[in-house]
Amino acid sequence: MTQSASDNSNGSTEVETPPPAELDKVFTPPSQREWSESALAGLAANATLSSLAHETLDGLSIAVLYDTATGEACTGLPYRDMVSGWDNRLALEHATNAEDANRQLLEALSAGNTSIQITANAQTDFATLLNGIMLDVAPISLRISHDLAKVADNFKRHIDAQNMDSAGVNCSFNADPVGNWLTEGDVNVSLDTALATLGQFATDTRKQFPLSNTVLVDTTIHHNAGASATQELHAAIATGTLYLEALINAGMSAEQASAHIVFQMSCDADVLMGVIKLRSLAHLWQHVLGQFNQVSGSTPDGNNKGLSLVVETSRRNQSRIEHWNNHLRNMAACTAAAMGNATTIIVHPHDCIDDWAADEDGSLGARIARNLPIILDRESGLISVNDPFKGSHAIETLTSQLINKTWQSLSDMGNSAGWLSSIQSGEWQASIGEIHAQRLTRLSDEKSIMVGINRFTASGTNTTTQAIHHSEKGGSSGLKLVRVRDAESYEAGLASVQSSDKASTH
Repeated sequence: MTQSASDNSNGSTEVETPPPAELDKVFTPPSQREWSESALAGLAANATLSSLAHETLDGLSIAVLYDTATGEACTGLPYRDMVSGWDNRLALEHATNAEDANRQLLEALSAGNTSIQITANAQTDFATLLNGIMLDVAPISLRISHDLAKVADNFKRHIDAQNMDSAGVNCSFNADPVGNWLTEGDVNVSLDTALATLGQFATDTRKQFPLSNTVLVDTTIHHNAGASATQELHAAIATGTLYLEALINAGMSAEQASAHIVFQMSCDADVLMGVIKLRSLAHLWQHVLGQFNQVSGSTPDGNNKGLSLVVETSRRNQSRIEHWNNHLRNMAACTAAAMGNATTIIVHPHDCIDDWAADEDGSLGARIARNLPIILDRESGLISVNDPFKGSHAIETLTSQLINKTWQSLSDMGNSAGWLSSIQSGEWQASIGEIHAQRLTRLSDEKSIMVGINRFTASGTNTTTQAIHHSEKGGSSGLKLVRVRDAESYEAGLASVQSSDKASTH
């Protein structure tokens, strides 16, 4: 682009900038026939475009080309404003004591994290754990399995002791009886009892902490046990509806009840399906709220803050083999979370998996995890785009298909009683195990690629020796959903090879 200059009477030179080019008039869009001919020219002989399509574990067909003549687009969903930025949360899990945890929390908050997630119980030493942390600035998410009221009282005593105004404390108490049931198996408190007290707990807690979220719908439990996208969404809507009913029975409107609820989901390295899954959740939940309002005859009261959505990077997708590849998987998952309108993003370190760590000093992995959402914000500009995929016919069509598939799955199961019955009978857990077995078979057949695991492995490393022989493990143990990882069998195969090589050298 060139600029022209002209002289003013005072001798200065004024630069004239031409109007921007209208690119739509410069380039002629190709017809579908022209596009197809160009695409086919780059393929092997006798190949077809349809041969490039593939099917997800849910049976969704991912095509090569979408246009306005294919599929059915989703429209009309109001998305929240992203200009304020997403919350970059630290999930603290490996601290040895309260002093160590406090040190890690202060370091993280001073270096870029904006909120924290910690496990708490009735005996948690909040005075030591939260020493020096401004809870009116940095939101805190408390993961509580039991004794919700006692933990809330313990937390309130700490707030009062610090002379803080509880009305300004932004916190989440995350009551999740279904999640606790699936995580811990048989528990002392029955699920029916827990649901009956959920509404009262939410009401009482909101009086003490007006800014708090009190209820959590955690689908990461299902994801990390091997669930597909449809199964995750099924669990989210079925559980969320169950909690919504409990809160409405406590005297809340549908919008008021929804404002208490936080959804927490996982995204793996599949950016496309991650975005589609998160967008589908927003549409499905909007529909659920509309149904409750229609039944009650009420209209939205204007107090709905929108969907509160916490998205964390997948644990199931991590591997101890070539662990730096986990960083690339985290990048993809974090990108999907950002483009899927997550309210909060949690990135788990690439070099620390469960009780295994690549190095005794985990500071590098923690720093890289913390910086990923910051880079997407400040360098990629994703924070400035509200629902960047809106209007893409491919994304809208796949979103619509996933919504319909999830809704059909929910309809086949029936009401909330059917959902609980499927869990109590173990049918739900078994279905997740079957999907995970199919995922492992795809990896074994190289129909799915996991870099560093079944393709592009380190030179001289055979990681497939014992690959994919534990599908019977499924994702459950009785009523309990058990965390699995896609690469576990390959890790076992690698360990066997290394053990054999070590023995042969002695």
